[in-house]
Amino acid sequence: MECISQTEKKIVEFLLLNGQTPCKTISQALSVSDKTIRNEIHKINCIDNEPLIYSDQSGFFIAQNKIKDSLQLLKKVPQSIDMVLLRHLLLKNEPTNFFDIAEKFYISPTSLQNVIKRLNLEISTYQLKIYRKNSELHIEGSNFSKQQLYSNLIQQEAQLTFKDLKDFSDFFPKIDIEDLTCQIKKIIDNNNCFISPYYEKNLLINIFTIINLFDESIQPIDTMTSKTIEIKIATEIVNYLDNTLQNNLTIINMIACCLNGIIKRKTNDTAEKKKYPKNFNKKLNTCLNNAISHFGIHVENNELLKFFPDHIFNLIQRLRNGNYCNFPESNNLKDNCIYIYDIAVFLCQHLNQEFNIVIPENEVALIAIHLGFIIEESLKNSEKITIVLYSNNHPLLDDKVFQTLLEKYSDFANIITINNLYQLSTFGNADLIVSTANLANITDKKTILLNPFQLEHDLISIEVAIKDCIKSKELISFKTISKKIFSENLFFISEKINTKDLAIQFLAEQLKKDGSVNDTFIDNVLQRESLSPTCFMNSFAIPHSFQEDSIKNRIAILINKNGIQWNNQTIYAVFLIATSKNSIKRFNKLLFERIGYLFSENNKQKYLAIDSYDSFIKYLFDTRY
Repeated sequence: MECISQTEKKIVEFLLLNGQTPCKTISQALSVSDKTIRNEIHKINCIDNEPLIYSDQSGFFIAQNKIKDSLQLLKKVPQSIDMVLLRHLLLKNEPTNFFDIAEKFYISPTSLQNVIKRLNLEISTYQLKIYRKNSELHIEGSNFSKQQLYSNLIQQEAQLTFKDLKDFSDFFPKIDIEDLTCQIKKIIDNNNCFISPYYEKNLLINIFTIINLFDESIQPIDTMTSKTIEIKIATEIVNYLDNTLQNNLTIINMIACCLNGIIKRKTNDTAEKKKYPKNFNKKLNTCLNNAISHFGIHVENNELLKFFPDHIFNLIQRLRNGNYCNFPESNNLKDNCIYIYDIAVFLCQHLNQEFNIVIPENEVALIAIHLGFIIEESLKNSEKITIVLYSNNHPLLDDKVFQTLLEKYSDFANIITINNLYQLSTFGNADLIVSTANLANITDKKTILLNPFQLEHDLISIEVAIKDCIKSKELISFKTISKKIFSENLFFISEKINTKDLAIQFLAEQLKKDGSVNDTFIDNVLQRESLSPTCFMNSFAIPHSFQEDSIKNRIAILINKNGIQWNNQTIYAVFLIATSKNSIKRFNKLLFERIGYLFSENNKQKYLAIDSYDSFIKYLFDTRY
């Protein structure tokens, strides 16, 4: 199978991630013309005997039976000379002579020097540098930094295309990946330990990287005590590898650090209370309370919280050992749980300060998963509706129906039973009435007529009605607050403002003119952006501050139909949020959810048709989802 160009690669990736999509949507997402998309798809379909990408009236798509071929094709994308050279140097492959390398990669010495300059800019964040000494090329820096860089290169390349560890074999020429994977798992299991599934691939790649890049000239390190289970497992892994490495304390300690915070004992965690360092729980609770307070969330002694300290403690251990994990679904979680992800970013900011660590963006997703269960649980009571159950001539059904409703819907509703119609008049705040009598002429409340002999069938109607009631209440609340927060003076359509910095600066200036924010607002917004970009789905951004720097609650909006470059995405709508009071925090959840749907990539054609403030408000309020 032939190689494909970078543009062709982007098209295949886009269709794999988004499914069937109109040509115009693809061209807007990739910032090219419709004609270019059609030409590139034609080239892709000429690679093999059968087309890879099909089309109908709804757009282009990759057939189910062609997905495997598509993934294989993505691996054929020619790598840039920069990445090929970097991998060559990290693996210490021959040749290492500057002029021999230029000849090997068919480039001039001047071009090679330019590649080295570019690479040095890229790898400077790892405290690494490529230098030339006696015409030989070397990478200066710690072995630990080289391993971290190599692992990240692998994860970046493997993000979409690699589904199986065997696909990583090109990165580890010194290792039989299948055999070593089996042995590592067996050794861990024999030592009565296990690895959480979402850490497994990361752990194996990190161990493979240590082995593949190991330099026996490295000064011995002795950072861990020989009594730890990590040292025991690491020793068994190293001794399995090669006679020349047996009992080498340096590589044993490096692998032990890699295992630390990831492997767990196969013991009942509830049987014995985990002991943490002094003040750990106090510091963690301070960070959690700051997040809970800032977002106005009420969290009681939640059972789910008992697992959280263990995750954070292991996270701190891993990060201090440089043992990072890439969570493959982090972008999906970020796009689908915007509000919860934002709380996780806020919490990570405080954890970084309290424990002197730097939590990378990929790890934020795992924290968001833990928080998600806790937050959703805490919000249930505030989102509950009131259901009144009236059985009229079937009092014997009261208990059965009540218990059934309680079992199925207590998380979503407060359920009250009444015995007569007079009581019904006292529940003016009821959202839904479930009755065995026809109340059409008695109340204008939403009513489900219950047939006692078709209870299972009617439960479906009740469930649909509950969801509608919750959405209606949320929409009423959203509209009420929105009328105070959105303003025609803070709504803009412009094609000139086309970068993140320009968009934030422009909208912040408008908020300042409106008297909504103070002088520190824009700096705090940029600080929040540095933690994790607030762009989503290649479609919209919701920049905001984590500080109390808003004078009044306002949202400034910018739409650019040609797109705004926001980190590695092209987005089309920006909502710069200035809200500070806890009373408004609940609104942020509704706002994030509503924007997340209405301004998603699937609805791009609809929201790009907005041409005025009135049409924006109509789209925001009237579109159901």
